[in-house]
Amino acid sequence: MLNGDKRVSVTRLSTGNKTRETLWTELVGKLGISEDTITLLGGDGPNPTEYERGKEYGDNDDKSQPLEYFVDVVTCTMLNSDIVSVKRLSTGDDTRKTLRKELVKKLGIPEDTIILLGDGPEPTEYERGITYGDVESQPLEYVGTISDSAIDFLQKYIPTDNISTDNHAGAGAGAGAGAGAGEHKVEEVEKVEKALCEFIIQNAVKTIDLTLIYNEFKITTIGVDAFHNCTSLTTIAIPKSVTTIGVDAFHNCTSLTTIAIPNSVTEIGTGAFKYCEKLETITIPGSVTTIGPNAFNKCMSLTTIAIPNSVTTIGHSAFYFCRSLTTIVIPDRVTTIETNAFQFCESLTTIVIPDSVTTIGDYAFYGCKSLTTIVIPDSVTTIGGYAFHGCKKLATIVIPDRVTAIGGSAFAYCSSLTTIVIPDRVTTIGDGAFAYCISLTTVAIPNSVTAIGVGAFAYCSLLTTVAIPDSVTAIGVGTFYCCTSLTTIVIPDRVTAIGKNAFTGCKSLTTVTGGKNVTTIGQDAFIGCPINEQGALSVGQLSNVPLA
Repeated sequence: MLNGDKRVSVTRLSTGNKTRETLWTELVGKLGISEDTITLLGGDGPNPTEYERGKEYGDNDDKSQPLEYFVDVVTCTMLNSDIVSVKRLSTGDDTRKTLRKELVKKLGIPEDTIILLGDGPEPTEYERGITYGDVESQPLEYVGTISDSAIDFLQKYIPTDNISTDNHAGAGAGAGAGAGAGEHKVEEVEKVEKALCEFIIQNAVKTIDLTLIYNEFKITTIGVDAFHNCTSLTTIAIPKSVTTIGVDAFHNCTSLTTIAIPNSVTEIGTGAFKYCEKLETITIPGSVTTIGPNAFNKCMSLTTIAIPNSVTTIGHSAFYFCRSLTTIVIPDRVTTIETNAFQFCESLTTIVIPDSVTTIGDYAFYGCKSLTTIVIPDSVTTIGGYAFHGCKKLATIVIPDRVTAIGGSAFAYCSSLTTIVIPDRVTTIGDGAFAYCISLTTVAIPNSVTAIGVGAFAYCSLLTTVAIPDSVTAIGVGTFYCCTSLTTIVIPDRVTAIGKNAFTGCKSLTTVTGGKNVTTIGQDAFIGCPINEQGALSVGQLSNVPLA
């Protein structure tokens, strides 16, 4: 703001003395800027050798001229410092890579206040040659800060008489438990955030810096549903005063592509960025200790995320269906990978699990169909149900010695898994634990196992041999159903019952030995096996046991 009039803040790179004579008219005509709002901030721009340009805009001198800055100034106070709001015309993809550093150096603008607003004028109006590695001329682009929307909101939607405070300018409170002198009550903070959300939705605001607003009302927590369904938002700047991003704070901000979380934040709440389907990258600062349940659920464009070592808790479904995420490193202070934490991360190829983890929860990596390798540390004692279900490219896996139970369907449909070694502390293999592992050829079951669940090895069509340990007392329903390559089986002496469909469809099974204490054979236990003949077994010590 200057003299009460809103000014458009523009920085343009241009050349030569003749440009000065035409710049006023050009900016008025092409960019719609009032002539009396244009101010020359200073002398020459960047070094001529860095940004040289030939004859353009009426330049008659054959020699390239140094580029110059022409700007209008809009200032506002953020974090106790003046931030200059600038839009600059520049060219090409490589310019984007260097622009932030350039503006910081030349104009003193904080780097975290600069964003790309969109394409500028047509290339035919402002063409430029090979510079910054551009192969050909590119359309100019606008780059600027994002303070204007915040200023508009404060002027239009938060009149001072609607907010009770002892000192409106800079007074107030965050969403804390109690409001003292000069602080805003929780309901008043909620009023501010509700009005702001409505402002964004009604005006289809794409970018906004919360610093001005949150500092004005001393808000330290982004509240529940604060920006829920603000589908126009593409970029948002969170002020350094914020410590908590609340439940569903940015839920369903479907256009949000980038967000910078300041290092003041310690907690990312439940569903904070749920359904932000265009969010591509996010940096979590080292101050964060908790990533809540569903925090990034269905952030389907998220490709990379760095989780700092400060994080101790990653909630259930935190990265559910982040289908573009390729790699993840779990910090070494996390002890549990919660239920559904990385379910359907379909592009995830590698993951590092630290030695601090003791439990891999149910469905933790369910449907991670691109996962090729994973090292489970020796600290893990429990692998939950469906933990690696459908990890189709997982070829090998080593189950740590401390694991005592393998959950139901834990490795079902791991169709590339060829071998598996079950450690000798495991007592239970859950229902369907290795079902449909169609490449599995051998499996060693230790003597510690006492129970093999329903369908534990069903449809393991390449499994040729399996040694059932003497500790097992019963072979469950469908345990080896349709293991079509299984040729021989030894029934331990402690087994007293063979469940229904236990060996159904094992069409290569020709030899069954042992089983002297079996008293019950379930219905169709050996149906479809060559050894089954006219309803009775004709081999070994099972030949006289009646079928159920």
